[in-house]
Amino acid sequence: MKLVPKAFLPIIAITLVISIVIGLTISSQIKDNTLQRAQIVTAEYISEKAKEQLVAENFQDANFSNQFKTFDDFLKQIQTKEIIKIKVFNANHDIIYSTTKENIGEKTNSQNYEKAIGGDVAAFIKDPIVERENIELKGYRQVMEIYVPIVYNGKVEGVIETYYKMDFINENIAEVTSKVLTIIGAFSILVLIAVYLVLTYVVIKPVNALKDAADKITDGELDTKLPEAKSDDEVSCLIASIEMLVASYKAKMKSGSADTQEGPT
Repeated sequence: MKLVPKAFLPIIAITLVISIVIGLTISSQIKDNTLQRAQIVTAEYISEKAKEQLVAENFQDANFSNQFKTFDDFLKQIQTKEIIKIKVFNANHDIIYSTTKENIGEKTNSQNYEKAIGGDVAAFIKDPIVERENIELKGYRQVMEIYVPIVYNGKVEGVIETYYKMDFINENIAEVTSKVLTIIGAFSILVLIAVYLVLTYVVIKPVNALKDAADKITDGELDTKLPEAKSDDEVSCLIASIEMLVASYKAKMKSGSADTQEGPT
């Protein structure tokens, strides 16, 4: 194997590893930022619409059936391509509205509810196809459930769990990630080309020239011109050492020749 491939293989491996790590890191960051943005925008949208169309009493009514139509109409008003359904809780952990009517009146012990009732937006992503309790969500590849605290006069009166369809956002993440990885890949190739050229013309070419000169000297061509030393690197030191060796060898040959010509006295 030639010197260039030998020196280049570790660089290729290192560059690939670095590119993969950077690509995965950036991809993860893109995904996190996109999901966080979707979560924030959706929460703000739901909160704003709730303040416009609902009142605190809707969450406080102990007779949940009285509010079913109110929340059902609210769902129709806020539904988009991404928002597919909601579930509503009061401040006492009760489900006071759900498109699955059997769930109304049940208590929740969800940690996301606890976080939301404390005033913070909470969210998590699930794959509804593999979860039996979400049989009505089959057909959606992935859903993000966003728990939005609904505040009136500084008090959290309830929580609206919003089911956000992830199909579009996942396609967007995949598209952006693909572009980023393409750019990283192209940049890595340019780096490898640059390194290859540096190795070839700055390191390998002088070494090969020195090798050729050394071969000629070994064959007895002592007047062979060595490559010019252009710096104080190892190659230049090696050139200087060979020059000294050749000069010393020439001196010995000259001395030996003189002794032979004088002969014995």
